[in-house]
Amino acid sequence: MSSPLSPAVIDALRARTPGVLSTTHFNHAGASLPSAATLEAIHAHLLREASMGPMEAGAAASEQTERARTLAARLLNAQPAEIALTTGNSPGWGAAFAALGPWREGQRILVARHEWGGNLATMRLLAQRAGASIETIPSDASGRVDPGALEAMLDDRVRLIALTWLPANGGLINPAAAVGQIARRHGIPYFIDAAQAIGQLPIDVVELGCEVLAGVGRKALRGPRGTGLLFVRRNFLPRLMPAFVDTYSAPLDANCEPVLRGDAARLESSEASIALHCGLANALDEALEIGIDNIRAQIDRTAQLLRERLAAMPGVSVLDQGVERSGLVSFNVAGLDAMSVRRALAAHGITIGSNGVAYTPFDMTIRGLTQIARASVSYLTTDADVDKLLAGIRRLVQLSRPPTTMNSALSHRLDLSRFPRQALLEGPTPIQHLTRLSARLGGADIYVKREDLTGLGGGGNKLRKLEFLIGEALARGADTIITVGARQSNHARLTAAAAARVGLQCELVLTRTVPRSDHDYMENGNVLLDALFDARVHDLPGAANALQFAEERANELRAQGRNVYVCPLGGSSPAGCLGYADCAAEIVAQSQAQNVAFDRIVVPNGSGGMHAGLVAGLVALGLDPSRIAAFTVYGNAGHARTVTLDKANQTVRLIDPSLSVNDDAISIDEAQLGPGYGIPTDNMRAAVRLMASTEGLLLDPVYSGKAFAGLVENVTTGKYPAGQKILFVMSGGLPGLFAYRNEF
Repeated sequence: MSSPLSPAVIDALRARTPGVLSTTHFNHAGASLPSAATLEAIHAHLLREASMGPMEAGAAASEQTERARTLAARLLNAQPAEIALTTGNSPGWGAAFAALGPWREGQRILVARHEWGGNLATMRLLAQRAGASIETIPSDASGRVDPGALEAMLDDRVRLIALTWLPANGGLINPAAAVGQIARRHGIPYFIDAAQAIGQLPIDVVELGCEVLAGVGRKALRGPRGTGLLFVRRNFLPRLMPAFVDTYSAPLDANCEPVLRGDAARLESSEASIALHCGLANALDEALEIGIDNIRAQIDRTAQLLRERLAAMPGVSVLDQGVERSGLVSFNVAGLDAMSVRRALAAHGITIGSNGVAYTPFDMTIRGLTQIARASVSYLTTDADVDKLLAGIRRLVQLSRPPTTMNSALSHRLDLSRFPRQALLEGPTPIQHLTRLSARLGGADIYVKREDLTGLGGGGNKLRKLEFLIGEALARGADTIITVGARQSNHARLTAAAAARVGLQCELVLTRTVPRSDHDYMENGNVLLDALFDARVHDLPGAANALQFAEERANELRAQGRNVYVCPLGGSSPAGCLGYADCAAEIVAQSQAQNVAFDRIVVPNGSGGMHAGLVAGLVALGLDPSRIAAFTVYGNAGHARTVTLDKANQTVRLIDPSLSVNDDAISIDEAQLGPGYGIPTDNMRAAVRLMASTEGLLLDPVYSGKAFAGLVENVTTGKYPAGQKILFVMSGGLPGLFAYRNEF
């Protein structure tokens, strides 16, 4: 029995691997890190091509190609004549499948539910369209393909059994040899996709009993990308008619008739990269020198360590199935999509993979999975690497927001888990009782929801929207986000901060909507922070169409190859408003926990997203949204009401298409608007001073200041009667105070 490699051996191997100096690599199942010697073998041949000419250099290095073939045969316990050198796993597997010839109606292909999506695409294209069927072999209780169930499916219409040995979406290892015994017993051709197995598991094609086995150089073998191995059993070769040949795979005889080669090279092409073959030969040599049994023992030891420690971590679900497992470890983090986990770890120099349904569609669908995060180890992976990965995941778990806990009769009504989301908040924001303020005003009992305590980028309510907007951007593969706002936009500031957190480029289109030109307004406050977050700012005049400019800028960047996500004003799209639907559930849960029933919830209304989201959330929970009272800070009440009602309806229908918001659910007061958006009023100044002097809390002058002024006026005039419990949603925006320094 082989033992794991010693730390000294691993250190020596890592010393010859340049990539470990710049990254903590857990994506070996995607592509591993090549050794310096493998890179040198590639570079050396490219230099020969440069000095001698590519054709001449290729002829001079022909023995390197044959060396790769011979070493591959040794790795698989095959004959060199049974090995084709390909450009990758899928090209090799696909060439062999296409060479089977035409399919007929009624013929059957049996596959495990873990079959690689690329192979399924080839089968559907060439076989299913001809009337053949692709059928899934049942799995046993552990998730592995069930050999007994396979045998029960066989009849004379089965033309092929195809098995992905190590699936791409987890650590399961299928019983490839047991399937081979059944295939041999019934005389049915058997293809194995060994992309993840080659270089990780000992492979004996005689024991496996397969006719075809395909693999790739870039994964566990640590060879170069663009290389692959294809084994074809010699007595099966006559049954393969390549779909494409050239003068290498089928040279012409004296009568100009193509004569297929008698070895597996009939599935090769003369147009191949000799430099990559040189690199592959070196990688094969290194793997054989270390010993595949030793590699297997080391990978198994490290993967099991990682699996056990992930399984013990709250908020993490390990998804691996099977009895015997590989170096692929699949998991998900509660509250985060897999791509967000991958990007967040990459920002700290840790690489993992993330798979969607398309990679292994049958298995993912059967298990109800839409995505998985995948950390794959190599014999190069150290315990220190594992510690660093776990620390990164632990940090994400801490940042991902815990699910809202509320009365079980309500909790099932608001499930937002199907929407892409990036954790940006540090937890539920507190609700605090403002006892001194309540006593000062007399009458109503006032509480505050501290949305200024969201943490990132100076805090503020926009982060709730950005959790869903950034999540959506990342799910679409964006590398750049553009948004719009006024010069001192809180939303723009927090978009820049969120982009910095997840590694997106950020551009802000800011208009001079507010008629101010003093230094503090133009350069201090949010504007200062925009620069610190490394956002690129486009400064437009007040009359400019910011969204049009943003779209035009996005198209410029797309033409340069960038993937751009354009975020609307205030982040108040239906997806963004989901953040405040979630906040509604949070408020309900906190209300129940504190045994306080709020008669009114007072909010500012700017772009309408916070108000609309809260309304949508309460409607989805089956609660009355009319207790939400808003003060517009942006436009007249009639327009604000129309916009907010529309957004609330769009948002609630995202949650449940059967729901809608009644017209009377939206209450908006314009008494505190004053001359317009961002223009201070005496009531606002007094309200900001009152909150600061009685409770030590700081309101921003644009949103919370004006809304709180409305609350104060309605309490003091008796519009909000004595004894009512009022919750004020304090939206944050503290940096804006410094832009309005001269107003105080």
